[in-house]
Amino acid sequence: MRRDQVALLVDRVLLHEGLPQRYGTQFTLVDGRLVLHPVEEEAGLDDRRRSMDLPTMEGYMRVVEEVYGAPVARQS
Repeated sequence: MRRDQVALLVDRVLLHEGLPQRYGTQFTLVDGRLVLHPVEEEAGLDDRRRSMDLPTMEGYMRVVEEVYGAPVARQS
């Protein structure tokens, strides 16, 4: 399994357990916006993402916005 796929799985499991996600891969739709679920230690987020072959958070948010056609926000 690729590292980026592992990151997606880890975040989904953490959210299911009621914990903040580690890699910032999961959003939810709130009032027409895609809002990032809480993330642990946001200061180190881009470093953790890079270690899992994921783009920076800003780059990822742009892609998510383009793919889903909805504005993206870090918090509600």
